[in-house]
Amino acid sequence: NTNSIEDVKLKSTSSDFDIISDISSLLKAESTSGDIDINKINNSDANVYAKSVSGSIVINYIDACETEIKTTSGDVDISIINNNQIDLDFKSTSGDMNGNVSINSNGTPFKISTVSGDLSFD
Repeated sequence: NTNSIEDVKLKSTSSDFDIISDISSLLKAESTSGDIDINKINNSDANVYAKSVSGSIVINYIDACETEIKTTSGDVDISIINNNQIDLDFKSTSGDMNGNVSINSNGTPFKISTVSGDLSFD
């Protein structure tokens, strides 16, 4: 795939990230108060890491890949177009989880932790 990007690492205090691209290896995005919006993840061998203190995190996958998401007070919204099975490890102090997702212990690892943010699957 000639249009894919190997590794992307972004870090900001208050900027929003809006990433629309093929990621073939690693995508790491960290923001203190900005939102993180990632679209078109279509490589199941890629790794996504997203961390935000107070911003929301939205990730749209074509195919699920290994993912770790951490947020303190921001919400997390996930969509997986090909409905891949995931092995979900979700921890939250006061956040809720809603939506439909196919969970299987042999699925793609998803580790998501929030303090007060909600997790939604579209």
